[in-house]
Amino acid sequence: MSRRNRPVRQILVVCAVTALAISALLTLSARDEAGTAGPPTDCWRTVRDAASLADAVAVIEPSQRLCLAGTGLADVTLALDRSGKPGSPIVLSGAGAALSAIAISADDIVVQDLTIVGPGGIKLRGSRLTAQDNTILSGHGGILCECADSVIERNEVTGADGAGIYIVGEQITVNGNTISGSVALSRDADGIRFFGTGLRIVNNVIRDIKDDGYPSGDRPHTDCFQTYDNDSPPTYDVIIAGNRCTNVDHQCLIATGDERRNSGTPDGVRTIVFEDNTCEVEGSQAVLLRGYPHVSVRNNSLNATYHGVVLTEGSTDVTVIGNEVGGGAQIYYLDSDSEPDFREARNRAVH
Repeated sequence: MSRRNRPVRQILVVCAVTALAISALLTLSARDEAGTAGPPTDCWRTVRDAASLADAVAVIEPSQRLCLAGTGLADVTLALDRSGKPGSPIVLSGAGAALSAIAISADDIVVQDLTIVGPGGIKLRGSRLTAQDNTILSGHGGILCECADSVIERNEVTGADGAGIYIVGEQITVNGNTISGSVALSRDADGIRFFGTGLRIVNNVIRDIKDDGYPSGDRPHTDCFQTYDNDSPPTYDVIIAGNRCTNVDHQCLIATGDERRNSGTPDGVRTIVFEDNTCEVEGSQAVLLRGYPHVSVRNNSLNATYHGVVLTEGSTDVTVIGNEVGGGAQIYYLDSDSEPDFREARNRAVH
């Protein structure tokens, strides 16, 4: 898409993100000069420029903490392929030092308290990885975790292209993050996309993801949580709980099994447990399951246009229990292909 034809909303979002990035850099610079904030005191090394960073990541060892400070790294991508050890991770940290991107292909790494002001976001590939307390002010990348036994917590992601957080793997916890303003520069615009097993997505806030300002016929399908089975592993044993999804133009949760009905789930295992969430969305329904069986939707507050929960195309063995559905919407709808083993109880409409 040329700059001339770029949608007005995308221009506004990019400008807003750029302003936030400039503000962040000015704040970091002021703090650094005043000495009121700085790297932790247990640093193995402290780096402030690209050359020092390259030297450090080439020799860093398990249990060492590399500290990043100042604004001299704002155009730099931190790439690391050296691993820590279980219980002795390599730690990359700073007092909010700014980078263009972080790319990790290793195990036993902690990335904390950094600011991303460029297009790359944070990309994690490996096992036992942690990203915590980071701020991403990017119009492009959010946080990507292709990983196992990993944690993404207390990060703030603003204006990501596609999904604010994208996870694929096993035993991944996504806890206490704030995601806002995702945009569709090249992809759809969502809060969190998830694929894999043993995933825990809890206590996150997702807000302000809109579909206006795009060309007619090219508006994104904005959702808080999304999974699908196109070229992805079976997704099961997922808990999505205690999250808040507000001012989002379509679904709170959408799970689709258009390719394989998400086959591969072990007998007796829930694919998704969606519970204790607050969903205030503007879609036709708050929860949409299409060809996606073995889901539990319980104890949520759901506000949407027409239905709280919609089940279609073989979304069998689904329970809808204890939900409050507001906004004048009906509690649920299911087609005949989704009726087998459907159970509902203790739901109520709130007007």
